[in-house]
Amino acid sequence: MIRRPPRSTLSSSSAASDVYKRQNVLIAANARPLGVANATLMRACFPALVACAERRCEPEIRVAALQALMVAHHSAKDGVDEARAVELARVSTNILRDHAAGDAARMGATKVATALLSSPDRVLEAIGVKHLHALRDGLETAARLAADGEVSALAAKLARCITTPNADFGAR
Repeated sequence: MIRRPPRSTLSSSSAASDVYKRQNVLIAANARPLGVANATLMRACFPALVACAERRCEPEIRVAALQALMVAHHSAKDGVDEARAVELARVSTNILRDHAAGDAARMGATKVATALLSSPDRVLEAIGVKHLHALRDGLETAARLAADGEVSALAAKLARCITTPNADFGAR
């Protein structure tokens, strides 16, 4: 369901208008026109989606922004920009550590972490040990904070994946 601002709040400075504008960004990111390259889409939408994900606003908007970021990251495949991957790791970690984030946002951030961990080696190397360890700590925090058992289990499982010797993150 798309929320529209009431007619009385169409001024560009109203909070309802701000929500409406952010929804347009999310819709644009999820409904890519034919012929637009994934890299172009990511470049155009990434900053606005990150801002939506970081902002403590309506949980549905935050979750939609995280989902759009995850989809854009997955669809980029080998064309993933390392700098954007580092930014995704930072945003996800902050949400996972946020005690007020709520389980919906934590699940979205956990799914973004899943996408990041399935990235090619060059992307994981760009993210680096510092950010991967911070992401692991964020996942462990989310596993403890989550009221939803599914969120807690997924976050705990991903945190264990980062710390296994087979992951070989210590060399990155």
